[in-house]
Amino acid sequence: DLTGILNGIDADEWDPTSDPHLPAHFSADDLDGKAMCKAELQAELGLPIDGERPMIASVGRLDPQKGTDLLIESVPWMVQRGAQVVFLGSAAAAHNAYERQLRELERAFPRQVRAWIGFSEGLAHRIEAAADIFAMPSRFEPCGLNQLYSMRYGTVPVVRHTGGLADSVATPEEVGHRATGFRFGPFTGFALREGLHRALHLWETDRDAFDRMRRNGMRQDLSWDATVAQYEDVYRKGAARRGLSLD
Repeated sequence: DLTGILNGIDADEWDPTSDPHLPAHFSADDLDGKAMCKAELQAELGLPIDGERPMIASVGRLDPQKGTDLLIESVPWMVQRGAQVVFLGSAAAAHNAYERQLRELERAFPRQVRAWIGFSEGLAHRIEAAADIFAMPSRFEPCGLNQLYSMRYGTVPVVRHTGGLADSVATPEEVGHRATGFRFGPFTGFALREGLHRALHLWETDRDAFDRMRRNGMRQDLSWDATVAQYEDVYRKGAARRGLSLD
């Protein structure tokens, strides 16, 4: 028998109520600090400070496995929809064309696109806290962590239906008002844009429902404590089948 168990996250390191990397703190019960984080990041990156403009983020390796080509292809569409788009990541030498393409997009859309090439732990936290939507169109993903960080920080994930992304992000079709994000199926730019459209449409037409989705994600227990309990349960069941006891 096979059992799938999602990763957990360090609930102390990734905690929007106390994260030392953030200019303001917030919680599911009080999102005001998230708006402040967005304004501060816009200022830090030289983007127009505008709380009513949705921010779409991507943090991670610039790599075909992560769907970077789909994201780059979709940036002009995101800009046309009025979004600010923020990237943090770097590419292996074999894929450094991604870095060049992102620089070209920054030059083409200087008021809406920013790409930080490299890695910064503090900036990764600030982006997760500031963004409204997190795009993660992975070709495959055994579990994934950034969608978990995003939900912890009230950033709605739009992910491809694959691996742990499918297991960790619940959609309105599945759970109604308890949804935590959106998923899309085919590994295509069109499918990614369909998923992003759904998130942007909710942002534009029903901010209360969008904020409810934020809070749903934030109120989950995504810590290692919850994950460890699942491992313990699997070990107990496996031992019991062999007439053993772990207690």
